[in-house]
Amino acid sequence: MISLTGTVNAWKALPRFIKIVGYVGVVCGTVASAATAYPIMEPYWLAHRGYVRNYDTGQYAPILKRIITVQLVQDRERRQQLLDEAAKRSIELQSDLAKQAPQYHDLVQQRVNRISEELKTLDEQDNSLFKEQKALGGK
Repeated sequence: MISLTGTVNAWKALPRFIKIVGYVGVVCGTVASAATAYPIMEPYWLAHRGYVRNYDTGQYAPILKRIITVQLVQDRERRQQLLDEAAKRSIELQSDLAKQAPQYHDLVQQRVNRISEELKTLDEQDNSLFKEQKALGGK
């Protein structure tokens, strides 16, 4: 109790100007530390608005279905472009120029390999989209 009393007496003995400077320092420190901590703590705060807590799949499922459909159409078009280019490149590999210039043959072969990898990636993405569409109750 003596140390608490001593602290109170020491605080009372300080001039008003020093106390105001102390208050301002505490407020500024609080603002600065809160601004620093906010980006770290914000994702872990609970939702406090009703419209956020009651957000469910019924609200965004129609939009998500439409987005999935659009993405599948775009992937189909991209796949067709890649298949057309792959056919052209395979014909190019059999040309006289490709047979005479090994560097050209290697470049065309690398492009064919990249096309096949891109087709494989598109297939994986489409499978994922089909699964998601099925989970949403899509067609």
